[in-house]
Amino acid sequence: MEQSSDWSLAAAAAPRGGAVSRYRDPARSSRSGTLRRAGLAIVAATLAGCTADLGVGRNTQGIAWGSDNLASEGAIGMLTAEERDVVAHINLARTDPAAYARTFILPRRILFHDKVYVDPLDPRGRGLRTHEGVAVVEETARELADTPPMGSLSVSAALTRAARVHAADQSASGATGHDGTGGSTPSTRVSEQGRWEWLVGEVAAYGPATGREIVSRLLIDDGVPSRGHRRSILDPRFGAIGVSIASHPHFGRAVVVDFADAVSEAPP
Repeated sequence: MEQSSDWSLAAAAAPRGGAVSRYRDPARSSRSGTLRRAGLAIVAATLAGCTADLGVGRNTQGIAWGSDNLASEGAIGMLTAEERDVVAHINLARTDPAAYARTFILPRRILFHDKVYVDPLDPRGRGLRTHEGVAVVEETARELADTPPMGSLSVSAALTRAARVHAADQSASGATGHDGTGGSTPSTRVSEQGRWEWLVGEVAAYGPATGREIVSRLLIDDGVPSRGHRRSILDPRFGAIGVSIASHPHFGRAVVVDFADAVSEAPP
């Protein structure tokens, strides 16, 4: 069974920046602006601290939050530091969904101006115009809080090779989505690299630069009614993962994440 969800539609429809205008009462502008800047600084420090302290934090089950612990099994040596960070955040969201919601999802609420989200850790300082605004952030946090913890994912060499093939293809072509330029699909790409059992899936993201932002946006799944990316990340049937990050001519970078219930590491 192939499970595939396409975040590229939401990413392509949401420009990196967006002009925003609103009326501001001159008498209140200075004070409210100071308070908001202070709030943003607190959230930025919190998120930066969580990212920097992943190595020493622990979730409620005693699993260390660092990428060395949450992305240490299997073919971890094949991944770059950025790719390991993606695996670490996915495994944290799976092993302690409620903690992930409190630490990384709910703090995003203050970073919205109407439906424009501004990542305080993005050096470009550009806003992302979303489809659903704060409402979907709160929905995501509620679902994570109600989601039972599940097993972490082991890094698979076969899935990593399959993700690399697709990321490199999109880096060269500028395409998005899950179909390769030669007509490949997630299941055919994985089948070329190894043998999977019953279930294979893929999510893709375009633009975000950190594991925190990549995984948070995939979980929030703004503008995707099926919430297919969230469903894939939180699918307890998956046991293996492969990640590849490559440059992208239109969005800066392409992130491809492949999942399977189980997969052999030797090419067929």
